[in-house]
Amino acid sequence: MDIQRIQEGDVLVLVPVGRLDTTTSTDFESHVLGELGGGANRFVVDCSRLDYVSSAGLRVLLMLAKRLSGGKGSLVLSSMSPQVHEVFEIAGFSRIFSIASDRRGALDLVSQGTKDAGSARRAPRAPAAPPPGPPHDEPAPDSERTVAMSYKELLAREARARGEDSSKD
Repeated sequence: MDIQRIQEGDVLVLVPVGRLDTTTSTDFESHVLGELGGGANRFVVDCSRLDYVSSAGLRVLLMLAKRLSGGKGSLVLSSMSPQVHEVFEIAGFSRIFSIASDRRGALDLVSQGTKDAGSARRAPRAPAAPPPGPPHDEPAPDSERTVAMSYKELLAREARARGEDSSKD
């Protein structure tokens, strides 16, 4: 996998090119771990050249977010194609990652001090309409539990698409 590395002040911009899947995610993970080991702690992952992301790719991004959480650094994703954004929506990851529409917006978010990579902060969007039906008085589910459930569902969907029986796990 080709990964472009661009230093923007104290922010490291990574631009993965092609597919971020089972075959390429280990390369991307090695690259990210090397950057973390070298002291990088403020990241923008520009997804503009990413054609596809699978659950393996999501796992690497989640690993990076967890390593930077708790004030240890910043991570903002940017420039997602509609197909890549859909994967994040289906997996529930769009609720836990900071996502900007373009690289400049991502750099601005990192510069504004988006410290907790696991937060729900992201580029400003129009407020969503409330869901139909009665008001929800229940507390929101724990975000890690939601991500785990969504991740498990994404794995099951991928297995079904490949014609595998995911219930054997």
